[in-house]
Amino acid sequence: MSTIEENAEVIRQLIQHENELTNHRMGWLNTVQGLLFASLAFAWDSTSGTNLITILSVVGIGSAILAYVSLLMSSYAMNQLLGWWDQNSQGYTGPPVIGAKFVPHTSILAFFAPSNLLSLLFIFAWVGVLMSHCNS
Repeated sequence: MSTIEENAEVIRQLIQHENELTNHRMGWLNTVQGLLFASLAFAWDSTSGTNLITILSVVGIGSAILAYVSLLMSSYAMNQLLGWWDQNSQGYTGPPVIGAKFVPHTSILAFFAPSNLLSLLFIFAWVGVLMSHCNS
């Protein structure tokens, strides 16, 4: 049977792992979106870039949706870990398992982390590009 201190260390490690996954996913999202927007800049004034702009927009929206789903899953995993810890940490007097917990783990606000919202921002940006391109 594990002690509460061992449980705290395991939860801390799992939260750190989820944070690392979020960091990798954010890096992937920003790299892909940056490359797509750079490609869009070259295609925008090109007369032969009409189909390319549509393709770039669809790929941008698709990759942002995929990133959004994976980032939401990371938020969900951390919320599950914090929920488990809240239920099983009675009597623990050591340092907290996470630096700051702004909202209860059961709140929907936990899913509005900046990393999650950035994905939505990219989705809306690409929809705007696609609409602007279709209206011109």
